[in-house]
Amino acid sequence: MRKNAEETQQEDDFTTLREFNDYLERVEDIVFRLVNELKVEETEQEMHTFKEEFAEAIERNRRRPTKDDLWVKAMLDEEMARRSKVQEDNTERRERSGSVKFNPKAIIEELRSSDLPAEVVLDRQRKKRIEQEMADKEEMMRRKQDKQEEKQRAKERATFGVIRPSGKPYYHSQPTLSLNGPPVPGDEELERSGCLQFVRQAPPSSVAGGYLALVLTFWKMAITTERVYEALSALQSNETQQNMQASRWLEDFQKSVYAWTVADQMLAEGRSFEACLFAAQTLRAKVLHSARELPSDAVAPLRDSLLNQLGSIESRLGRNTTAIVIQLSAALSDLYIQVVDWKGFVAQILVQLGSSPSSSSSPILLALFKALPEELYSRKLKIGENRRAEVEEEMAAHTETVLNKLFHLCSTDASEENGLRSQAVNCLSSWLLNCRCPAGVLARSPFFRSVLSLLSQPNISQQLHDAATECAVNALQLIGYEGEKLVLSSEQSELAQLLQQSIFETADAFRVAMREEDSEKLQNFARLYAEQSNAFLTEMANQHRKGFGDLRMMDMLQMLCEMSFNVWYQLSEYLYRCEDADFEELRCVFAPYVEKHILSVCKHCRVEPDSHELLDRNSEHADFRSKTQESVKDVIFIVGSVNLLKRLMEVLNSSDSWDQMEAILFIISAFVGNVAETDRSVIPLLLEAILKFPIMATHRQLLKTSVQMIGNLQNWLEFNWEYTERIFNWLASLFGLGGGILGLTVAECLEQLMERGPKEEFP
Repeated sequence: MRKNAEETQQEDDFTTLREFNDYLERVEDIVFRLVNELKVEETEQEMHTFKEEFAEAIERNRRRPTKDDLWVKAMLDEEMARRSKVQEDNTERRERSGSVKFNPKAIIEELRSSDLPAEVVLDRQRKKRIEQEMADKEEMMRRKQDKQEEKQRAKERATFGVIRPSGKPYYHSQPTLSLNGPPVPGDEELERSGCLQFVRQAPPSSVAGGYLALVLTFWKMAITTERVYEALSALQSNETQQNMQASRWLEDFQKSVYAWTVADQMLAEGRSFEACLFAAQTLRAKVLHSARELPSDAVAPLRDSLLNQLGSIESRLGRNTTAIVIQLSAALSDLYIQVVDWKGFVAQILVQLGSSPSSSSSPILLALFKALPEELYSRKLKIGENRRAEVEEEMAAHTETVLNKLFHLCSTDASEENGLRSQAVNCLSSWLLNCRCPAGVLARSPFFRSVLSLLSQPNISQQLHDAATECAVNALQLIGYEGEKLVLSSEQSELAQLLQQSIFETADAFRVAMREEDSEKLQNFARLYAEQSNAFLTEMANQHRKGFGDLRMMDMLQMLCEMSFNVWYQLSEYLYRCEDADFEELRCVFAPYVEKHILSVCKHCRVEPDSHELLDRNSEHADFRSKTQESVKDVIFIVGSVNLLKRLMEVLNSSDSWDQMEAILFIISAFVGNVAETDRSVIPLLLEAILKFPIMATHRQLLKTSVQMIGNLQNWLEFNWEYTERIFNWLASLFGLGGGILGLTVAECLEQLMERGPKEEFP
């Protein structure tokens, strides 16, 4: 009806919006009378008169598009532009994808012009093709996700759907408040007593929104320390409803502006540990998320209050207050970082707490120096780069003083009973998050050297070992690169030499952890060795066996598995980009290490020998095996597919257990498709060994891995079809084995073979 009315006369035909609205009401009145047959003749006469009077405007508006028509046209144009953009992106993607596809002519040309072995050239091309396939797969997943998100946005934008009622109807029930003491005064009593004159009055613009001075008065009366204590007590209640109400009230309290004062009062009172912890968490959250509520003249009082609470909270509660100290330290650090005018925080803390003879000040000092760098790099804290750089420079300037203080604390209390030593090392690891930390000061520090020496001691506590590992890893990040070249100043070189030598000295401690099966310490060593190899990777490639390119790091990596996968990938990428002359030299250097790496991961891919079931594909071990195969694919071109296959066949022939044979075949299946179709030196021996497995006496997991490996031989079998009949007969005998437990795997293998094999020759 409104559209028809606008086709007759539009808003532009009227001088004011009021006249246009009156016109629409008139049309609605006419329609109402016609539908209900009220004053029909009079209404029709009115319509006839209107048509004659505005005939010219009616004819003009029928030819002119309405606002709805213009909106529809804009939506259609936007949709056409979007489709055009998608089509252009798809065209560009196809062109880009086509430019990196497998090109036989380019490979032949490279074989003619290159001095490298043909196998190496083919392996490098296969690596390139695999990377492109992975990139295409990621792009397909991204496009699928974008499409799903677009559908979701379309649903959210849809405005023409029918809204149907769902769920239960809402019935309002008046909340009951349990109050102790005198009743709350009513509205009239508050106005009569004159209390409202001390409350900020509502401006006219706020009255319409429901704001009244009376509302603010009741809100302020409701938020008191006693009310917060009652809500905290209600959280411990067994009644679900009361617990939920208290939780919601406390959440609202923490968001209110009164939380600053009330939380500070609760800390000063120190009634209970739980109440003080809640108050400390509230202050930390307010400083982190609501610092704009704090007036500039309130920063100094809040700072002094936080420092006072840190120094006196333990004496008031009389128990371990570590959790409260951590929250208050984080709050104080957040406050300092956000207040640009506040200078010299580190020096102030060192003077105020570092010179105190009290032993209780040491944990507070450590908590503050640990919290400051962690909060500085927290994503939750929104600060500018200039302020972050300013704080970093201040921390760097006091690094030597902080290191000396930490060394003094550990010297005066060397026992580990109270964990002070671990706290000091943890404090240093956080301090080293600062990329401006002076490397020379760190390298010459007795405390830092003592921390590194802890890693070579096999009998230290797990807590101390974790802290020392974190400290060494963060120190490795201070070594600088420019592009792919390690660029060190004299001070950085001193630090790098200290770190390298200290990590080499941990080999004996690592072997002790291996014998004792200390998994937590082994994880620390794995991380340490992987980070060290990443830090000196290019030096190993450019200056192998010399200086920072010491290849003992590669020997240490052989003791690791999953955490070293990224290092092997980075190494393969570096060698892949080398020139042919350099690549051949580097390949000869690193091929033995790659071979050791693959033989090492074979041991870790073995399944439990006592298991009678197939490996669960969703298990952690299955996920590790999958990552192992990807790592083998990354580095296979360094050692060569045929060379590695021959080496693994030697190990396979000497194997005396089914789980060892299965692990070797699993690794072989990762790269067996890379073997040239003309090679008949190794693959026939491998097939003969598999086809001679006694089916009923062979473990199901070994048979499954063998089937999967044969499926990956599709390229080789395409040119060596004389084996297909025996393979098909062997696969057919596995279909009904164990109630069809291998049926899906066999079917997938057959599908792979039929895709590439000479189908006219298959039986």
